[in-house]
Amino acid sequence: MIDDLHKELSFLREVIQNVPTRNVNTEEDKQIAIQTGMLYFKICRPFVLALGKPSEFIEKYDSLWQALIKLAHGNNSKQTYQKVLTRLYRMTTEISVYSKTLPDHPAAITFTSDEEKLIATLDKMTPSAADSYKQSLIDLQTKNPRLSFRGIAAELREILREVLDYLAPDMEVTSDPNYRNEPDQTKPTMGQKVRHILRSRRRSKSQRATTEKSIELIEQLSGEIARGVYTRASQATHLATTKSEVGQIKRYLETVLFDLLEIK
Repeated sequence: MIDDLHKELSFLREVIQNVPTRNVNTEEDKQIAIQTGMLYFKICRPFVLALGKPSEFIEKYDSLWQALIKLAHGNNSKQTYQKVLTRLYRMTTEISVYSKTLPDHPAAITFTSDEEKLIATLDKMTPSAADSYKQSLIDLQTKNPRLSFRGIAAELREILREVLDYLAPDMEVTSDPNYRNEPDQTKPTMGQKVRHILRSRRRSKSQRATTEKSIELIEQLSGEIARGVYTRASQATHLATTKSEVGQIKRYLETVLFDLLEIK
């Protein structure tokens, strides 16, 4: 897997080296850069995380891949591409060597039976949400020390948004004669979509209460994590508490999805 990434980087370096102009302007060359970046984020990153490299290394590596993709969204200088690619190539070489010198293979990421059921259901309905859920599970299991949990919290909230958009499209919700926008909103909120879905299944108010409350808690916790509204005495305490809160978001999300997707 990493060897394939290494080869793609080598090819991309050659492509950029052969660009005859000062800037990389052609869509074909830029698409090669974007596709190489997507190969890392969509396929190779979980493997890299499982190797147990320090979080500082991973964050630097991620930021370089993000910089490459960002470069490819404009007409940027060939020299800048080469600087980014040189650093990526060196770090990828280090990862490749490291993966081959470990005494054992990296510990496998394991999912519970409920997590596997949810992955299978999401994969049939919204594959992107399934991928996000798997990535969140991997990130939560990886033993590397983290400097931030905002990304995982945002990913979990995005999974819920995708599922609700699939089950209750905006036009379907707003077509209800009793629908009204909530204050300061121009389209249905996640809570309104949940209520629409559960009312259509003729659930009583008491039956809907747990799911609706879970939605509120997901919104509240993910919002607090995104804003960084904390009053903890130290960074260590802050991170430990935030990790616990992300775990809560995950549990609330699973409660909601098992109900909405009627998983037994």
